[in-house]
Order: sequence, then C-alpha cells, then structure tokens
Amino acid sequence: MAKEHVEDGTGESDGNRAVTDHKPSASLWPMFVAFGLAIAEVGVVIGVFVFTVVGFLTFTGAVTGILYESGYVENAWGTLGVLAAVVLALGIAVFLGFGGVVGGAELVAVPNGVAYRGLSMIAAGALTLLTAGVGSIRSEFAAST
Repeated sequence: MAKEHVEDGTGESDGNRAVTDHKPSASLWPMFVAFGLAIAEVGVVIGVFVFTVVGFLTFTGAVTGILYESGYVENAWGTLGVLAAVVLALGIAVFLGFGGVVGGAELVAVPNGVAYRGLSMIAAGALTLLTAGVGSIRSEFAAST
C-alpha cells in the first residue's frame, strides 16, 4: 500500500497524517428538516392537529435555516414567509377541494377528515406566516436602532 503524504501546514511532508485542531462544522438543520417533515406527515396522515402544526413549523423553519446558513438567501424571514404561503395555499386547496366550507350557519364546516387535515395545514401556514411577519418587523427595528 502506498503511504499517504499529507502536509501538516508547516510545509514539510513527513508521511504521517496531520492532525489539526480545525474540525469542519456540521449543521443541525438537516436533522430538524427530517424531524419536522416526519412529524408533519404523521399529523396529516393520522389527523392530529398539533402534530401537523408543530411539524410544519419545524420543517419550514429548518429549510429556511439551511438556505440562510448556506448563503442562498439574504433574508431568512422573507424565505420563511414564502414557505408559509406555500403551506397555507396547500392547506386551502385541500380544505376547499374536499368539501370544507367557510361561512353559513357554522363559521367553518368540516365535513370529513381530509378537510380537517387541510384546516390544520391552514393553521400551520398562518402561524408560520405570523412568525415570519413578527420576525421581519423585529429585525427591521433592531437594524434601525
């Protein structure tokens, strides 16, 4: 087997692997993406309102964190708002597509379980959108002072 030559930063190659104090940093965002997506999926499939909301909040927040940390986006709050709008639009489509009704004798009529799942996605999207809005306003106030 050939011996690997790795420089240790001093310019001399001694044939031994160099051990440096610099360790590559690993991001925790992918774990939260997986966790959030799994919890949101469980919430949507089983129909547990809280799981759906917490899962989508975690998922959208983690995706935003990855994009911001990687430098793909300059404004994390705007990205979170866009992802929240996507979840909100999907929730509205599912709710209305499967017979959900707004107005009438009841404020919101949920005729079946699928429409209920759409309603939980609407709540998750609205809460995430509210979070993005508050975060954006806070960051603007912090930048102005």
